[in-house]
Amino acid sequence: MTREDVRILFQQITGQNCISDDNEAVYMTSLQQLEFAFAIEDSLDFQHQIPDDVGWKSVNDVVKWLEERGELKAATASKSIHS
Repeated sequence: MTREDVRILFQQITGQNCISDDNEAVYMTSLQQLEFAFAIEDSLDFQHQIPDDVGWKSVNDVVKWLEERGELKAATASKSIHS
């Protein structure tokens, strides 16, 4: 996944534009948070399970989590997110 993939997922799930500042808090309902976590697990082919208490609050939080697991890719968005 890329940073842009994370933003696109947020936009698809919430119907809102993802804020440009990656350190700004991203607000989602509980259901949206579950859907977001499931979408990320799905895009990673369920190689990494997201813990219930992950505590993501910004795009950078998600990117850091992906990076720690070796799943952060270069800037081109993956096809699986857009289909």
